[in-house]
Amino acid sequence: MPDYKLGTDDPTITPDPGAGAWNSESTTLEMRAAEQGIIQILGAAYVAVGDDAVKHMRHYLRNSGRDYTIDLRGLINDVKGEKELYNRELSEAKRYVENLNRTGRFEITSRSARGGYIEQSENRNWYFAVGGYSEWGKGVANVTSDTQGRKSYSLEFEYKFYDRYNWDGGKEVEIFGVTITDEFMARFHREGLAKEFDMYGSYKQTVTWGHPTAAPGNGGGSGGRGGRGR
Repeated sequence: MPDYKLGTDDPTITPDPGAGAWNSESTTLEMRAAEQGIIQILGAAYVAVGDDAVKHMRHYLRNSGRDYTIDLRGLINDVKGEKELYNRELSEAKRYVENLNRTGRFEITSRSARGGYIEQSENRNWYFAVGGYSEWGKGVANVTSDTQGRKSYSLEFEYKFYDRYNWDGGKEVEIFGVTITDEFMARFHREGLAKEFDMYGSYKQTVTWGHPTAAPGNGGGSGGRGGRGR
C-alpha cells in the first residue's frame, strides 16, 4: 500500500545533531584566517566543486543561520538517484489516488519522509552541497467519473525536501591545494564564525491520467520550482 494518507500535515523529521552548539568555543585567530582563505577561493571553486556546493557554503559562512531554498529541480535533473526517488514518490501518490475508489477532491500527503543520499561518484556538486536528506510528497487530487464509470485523475503534486546543512564528519574536499574536512568546517560553527541552517525545497508538477496506472513519472503536466530550502 502506498505510504500516503488524506491530509495536509507534513511528516515529522528529526535533524541530526550536527557540530554542536553555535559559538560554544572561543574564536581563534587560526580560524579567522582560515575563514578568509576559504572565502577567497570560493569563486574559483564554482568550477572545481560546483555552483550549488559553493552557494551553500557561502550561506554557511555568512553566519545568519537563515533558512535556505535549494534548487530542487536542479537536484532532480542532475542526480539519477534523486530522479528515481522523485518518480517513486509520484508513482505512489498516483496509486494512492486510484485506490480511493470514489470521486471528489482530496488532499493527500506522505505518512513519513524517506531518506536519500548523494554519493560523490553520482554528482560531486550535490554531494558537497547536500549529502544526506529527507524527501516526501503531497498534493491535491481530483477524481471524476464518466457515465460508463470510467475514472479520470488529476493530481497537483508537490515533492518536498529537507536537510540540515552541517558538518558532522566523513567528508573532505581539496580545492587548489587546500584540504577542507568536515571537522575543520564544523569548528567555524562552534567558534561562532559560521552557522548551520535548514535547507528546504519544493518541486511542483500537475499530472493527469485515466484508468489505473502506476508507471513511474507517467502523465503529462507542467513543472515548477519553489519552496523554502540543504
